[in-house]
Amino acid sequence: MIFDSYLARILVLFLVVFSFEVNSKIYEKNKIICADEIGPVIEFYIPKFEKDQTKKDISFKFFYSDDRNLFYNERGAIFKKSSPIDNSYFYYKMNTILKNEESINLIFEFFPPSTMMLKKDQFMFKTLACWKS
Repeated sequence: MIFDSYLARILVLFLVVFSFEVNSKIYEKNKIICADEIGPVIEFYIPKFEKDQTKKDISFKFFYSDDRNLFYNERGAIFKKSSPIDNSYFYYKMNTILKNEESINLIFEFFPPSTMMLKKDQFMFKTLACWKS
C-alpha cells in the first residue's frame, strides 16, 4: 500500500514536470551593444518579428575603429534564423553594404544573449561580446 502511494506520487510529479512547455528567452525589442577589447563596435535594436516573418529593415550605429566615441548610422536587413534541428532557439543575421566606408560589405551573426560574429569585406570573422543596454 505504501509502495503504491509512493509510485503514484512519482508518476504525478513526472507528469507535472514534463507537461510544461519550455520556450527560449525573447530578445526582440531590445537594444544590443557589441564590443571588442577596445570598445563598442556596433549598436542595434532587435526588431519585433511577426509570426512567420524572418526579415526586417533596421538602422544601427557603427563605431569608428580609431575613435570609439564617434559613430555613423547605417541601414540594413536583419534576418531571424533558427537551427534546422532546434526551432526553440533563434539567432539574427545581417548582410549589408556600409555606405560610409566606401561600400564595404558587412556580415554579422548575433547569437543571443552575448556573442556576435562580425566580418568586414574579405577579413576573417571577429568575435564580439554583447549585452542588452
